[in-house]
Amino acid sequence: VRKDELLKNLRPQYIPFTAEKAKKIGRAAFKAGFLGALLGIGGGIVLNPIWLLMGFTPEEVTSTAVLSIFFLSMTSVLMVLLAGALTSQEFIFFFLISFLGSYMISEALRAVVRKFERPSIILFVLISVLGLALITLPLFALFNTTEGFFHFSSLC
Repeated sequence: VRKDELLKNLRPQYIPFTAEKAKKIGRAAFKAGFLGALLGIGGGIVLNPIWLLMGFTPEEVTSTAVLSIFFLSMTSVLMVLLAGALTSQEFIFFFLISFLGSYMISEALRAVVRKFERPSIILFVLISVLGLALITLPLFALFNTTEGFFHFSSLC
């Protein structure tokens, strides 16, 4: 029994991972990284829809995005700690709040998905977060730009 046949029996929506699919994901990841660096947006805004169009389930897209966010966040935290911009007490405080908030939200979402037996709820949450980010990021950028532009100080 081949691996692909076995996985199709275990999971009907199994999509074989081919070299062409790997190239497509690589190109998309490069573009997402470029846009993320250029515009200050997360790669998930670009990659999540592409993964969904490639046939990945909302659960797979969500879990992959969360894993990517975890590593990116840990890199950022390490940089902040090495720069000395955060004390150990502040780090522990924010870590606990982030951990508890993430856990509570994921458990609530899991309960809703189980209750209604609709994994598409995860997709709705993803789209909502992406939509909110697409609205708030430009507004914050505009606010930060105009705040610095129109800020007048004393000549003395």
